[in-house]
Amino acid sequence: MTSHIAKPHFEELLFTPGQVPQAVREHLAACEHCRHELRQMQATLAMLDEWQAPEVRPYFMVRLQSRLREEQQRRPAGWLERLRLRALYGNRQLRPIAAGALALALLIGGGTYAGIETLASHQAVVIPQSATLRDLQSLDQNAQVFQQLNALDGSDGGSSGSM
Repeated sequence: MTSHIAKPHFEELLFTPGQVPQAVREHLAACEHCRHELRQMQATLAMLDEWQAPEVRPYFMVRLQSRLREEQQRRPAGWLERLRLRALYGNRQLRPIAAGALALALLIGGGTYAGIETLASHQAVVIPQSATLRDLQSLDQNAQVFQQLNALDGSDGGSSGSM
C-alpha cells in the first residue's frame, strides 16, 4: 500500500481505530512519513481539545444587531456602488452571462487589435513621386493628349522650317 492510499484512512485511525483495514495499519507500521503525519494530526486534535472559547462580552448581540440594522438601512454611495453590490451579492444567475459578455468583449477587442497589427504590417510602402514623374505617367496614359501634341508638332514642324 502507498501513502496516498493510506492517508484517507487517517481520520478513521483518529476517531474509530477499530474500523481501519489491516493493510492501512501495516503501512503505518512501515512508513515513517505517515506515522509522523498521524502524530501531527493527533497533536492538533489534542490542542483543539484544550482550547477554550473566549468569553462573550456583555451586550455583544445587541450591538451586532444594531450595526446590522444600520448597514441594511444605509444606501450605497452611488449607482456604481449599487451595481457592484448587486453583482457581488445579488442575482447569481447573471454571473455566467456577465463572464460570457466579458469574454466576448475581450475576444472582439483582441481580434480587432490583431487585425490592426496585420494591416499595419502588410500595407504597401508608398514612395512619394516627383511632379515630373506624375506628369509623365499621366501623359503616358492619355492617348488623346499624344494625338494633340502630334498634331501640334506636325503644324509646328512646317512653320519652323520656313523661318
